[in-house]
Amino acid sequence: MNQQQMMDHARQEMPEMLRTLDAQIAEARSAGNKEELHGLQAVRNGLTQLDNSFLGNIVFDLVTVELPERSIDRSRIPYWAVAKNRAYLECCLESAPAHVPYDPCACGPAPPNGPTTYDVKACGEIDWYFNMYLDTTLNGPYGTCASTNTLPFSVSGTTCVHHTICEGTGPNGFSCPDFCNVFTIALRCKVCPISQLFVENKLVVAYLIIHVLPDCNGMSPL
Repeated sequence: MNQQQMMDHARQEMPEMLRTLDAQIAEARSAGNKEELHGLQAVRNGLTQLDNSFLGNIVFDLVTVELPERSIDRSRIPYWAVAKNRAYLECCLESAPAHVPYDPCACGPAPPNGPTTYDVKACGEIDWYFNMYLDTTLNGPYGTCASTNTLPFSVSGTTCVHHTICEGTGPNGFSCPDFCNVFTIALRCKVCPISQLFVENKLVVAYLIIHVLPDCNGMSPL
């Protein structure tokens, strides 16, 4: 699934996503968690400013989580999670006309010489990870079948990035941002493919992974 398709799914999920984000923004504000508050606000602002041609500093990914449906409390499956991440990104200058990269996760050929404008792309990978804690009836050999045990379920992945963060700039008209400050959130997706399917006692849940990158001027969402 490409970025445009994931953006289309995000549009369908937008009302629910914004309600979830608003609730978490209020909770972060009440708890005085400034870092999380700023990150959640950056995600919300980025989602509400999406258009059909330019994704701005938002990068999407999709992950599915397979859960043992009969052994978990489905009501505890979270609708969102802030993910830990590590971004391995660099800035690439590309000429504004069409360009075919040789590697979807890396810089393509250098732009041609001469006075012109360029697109600035962030290229590389983002590793990400989050936990969810669910009430389960999964127990060791000394537990009873009916006892409840809260257990962590880990979700991780790598997002390939070849993403325009600004368009039509001069070769000296930007500074490469600090990609250490990428903010990543996972939002549960109800309309994504194979979301919440039951197959042989397996519950498959889809999460839309949303990365907020700094912009061309090095401004971080945090």
